[in-house]
Amino acid sequence: MNNTSWDLYLNAFLFNTSSLSIVPYYVQTGAGKPHAPLKQNRTFSIGYGPGGTVPFSFWIEESQDVDVGYLKIFFTTQPIGMSNVAQTLPFTPKMDE
Repeated sequence: MNNTSWDLYLNAFLFNTSSLSIVPYYVQTGAGKPHAPLKQNRTFSIGYGPGGTVPFSFWIEESQDVDVGYLKIFFTTQPIGMSNVAQTLPFTPKMDE
């Protein structure tokens, strides 16, 4: 619930601590005049609910007993493009010769 006095824009990323990747879950475009998805005194669903998106699911590799990641949501009062935050695997696994 947005209990602030402003309509809010948001960007959400999953930070994977195992692979060091950053996966975009919801990226607000900064182009044009985008609408604020989180209106004052309203709610906004990411990854489930009436938004029409497929629910998020998570899993761990068979070789792991546990995995840790965290979802970071950036809220702003003006639209900003944050698509450059996302990153694939920063290191390439070395293959045995």
